[in-house]
Amino acid sequence: MTENKKIAAIDIGTNSFHMIIASLDSQGMLNIIQREKELVRLGNSPGEMKMLTEDAMNRGVIALKHFSKIAESENAVIKAIATSAVREADNQKEFIDTVYAETGIDIEVISGREEARLIYSGAIRSLPVYGKRTLLIDIGGGSTETLIGLNGEVAYCNSTKIGTVRLSKMFFDKENITKQDIISCQNYIKSEWTRTLNKLIKHKFDYTIATSGTLQNLISMAAVKSGTILLENSNGLKATGKSILKIIEKIKKYKNKDKIKSINGLDEQRADIILAGALITEYFINYLELKEIVFSSYALREGIFFKYYQLVNNKELSDNILKLRQNTTLKVAKKYNVDLLHSKHIAKLSLKLFDELQDLHNLGKHERELLKVASYLHDCGFFISHDKHHKHSYYLILNTEMPGFTNQEAELIANITRYHRKSLPKNSHINYSNLNQYDQKVLWYLGGILRLVEGLDRRQLKNVENIIVSQKNTHLEFQIPQHTENDIDIELWSGDSRKEMLEHALNQKIILKKM
Repeated sequence: MTENKKIAAIDIGTNSFHMIIASLDSQGMLNIIQREKELVRLGNSPGEMKMLTEDAMNRGVIALKHFSKIAESENAVIKAIATSAVREADNQKEFIDTVYAETGIDIEVISGREEARLIYSGAIRSLPVYGKRTLLIDIGGGSTETLIGLNGEVAYCNSTKIGTVRLSKMFFDKENITKQDIISCQNYIKSEWTRTLNKLIKHKFDYTIATSGTLQNLISMAAVKSGTILLENSNGLKATGKSILKIIEKIKKYKNKDKIKSINGLDEQRADIILAGALITEYFINYLELKEIVFSSYALREGIFFKYYQLVNNKELSDNILKLRQNTTLKVAKKYNVDLLHSKHIAKLSLKLFDELQDLHNLGKHERELLKVASYLHDCGFFISHDKHHKHSYYLILNTEMPGFTNQEAELIANITRYHRKSLPKNSHINYSNLNQYDQKVLWYLGGILRLVEGLDRRQLKNVENIIVSQKNTHLEFQIPQHTENDIDIELWSGDSRKEMLEHALNQKIILKKM
């Protein structure tokens, strides 16, 4: 089979069908070529969803015909996985056979636990969870999957038959919803799920990832309410448990689907099932006492891709979890044709200056890594134009998928690149004022370092190789060794013209001196 064959990974869910067409790049990073989603409501039958209705199956076949044509146009191998609605249906064979006859797609039905494992396999490649004992929660239409894992190894996983479509059909399939309907649903969730949540507590965890559309919508609404500006890519978006519970209380007050639909920020397509999803979320946040939840844009479909990649391409898939952030940085740099020789030199000098100033800024390894990433990506705005390229860098980083980085980290990195030249941060700048107080402080330090170092390589000749910092009585002295025959007066002049931001951050005057 052809090397690095593209795969169309299809998630046949109870509520919606998802497909990604993807391949791997030379660093083993996922390259998503196309995303598709169809709201199918396959598990729309009343009661315990033991039968797929004829209408639901027809909707499913139409959606998969559409997916199949797109996959064929990309010459991609199709791998389709069915979850709760199909695995519970007594007439699943009829649906699977019909799909194969109409589309040529061979559907594999997986268990709830295997579903959880595949979701985890996708999610750990989108967020910086290495070394963290992670709880994953995915609220589907027919079931909710939970898993605890560490470094790709699964410690515990479970699938419980509580989902947004299932519970909505059981308790809220009426025009007006009563308080007793909500109480009945809450009691049902409690009876079905408490045992599982007790096991999650016993296994312990220190990081919580959410992957479903329901949780994405709730987290987004809570984040906006807290003042966060939503980015095009929601990967890594965070919200506190308390802020999500406030949104849920608002949803619970509305007893009519049309009124629920009017809630600001709510996905209208979820209006008839969001209450059930909110009650599931409310229970696990309270029971597990969750302080914060982070959304992962990678889920089952990405897990399907990674599972089948090595089978389709007849090659081993190396574990890139440890190097995820590094590979993402290089991928973005190459995508926007960054001059890597210059960027590597800037990163080297920036990290050297960061280390020299350690006793003054007291920042840690995490901030040091963000400075390195920003150093690599600071000039990616040249991809659009030289003029205002610092602003273009900010925009590109903010709107580029960055697996391994949280939404907050990507925003801070984008801001650091934004201020590597021209104006200093101002409260009137929305991008700056949107940062929390700590990130604003970090921006002044890291942006100040990058700004000064960029000046020291103004001609991109690498004439400056080292910076030695000395604390004087009235100022800081940055000693710059001249290691080549080339005079570095221009570099010192340029660095001196860009020191104001770092001086402000350190609250000290800086003098550059040639050695």
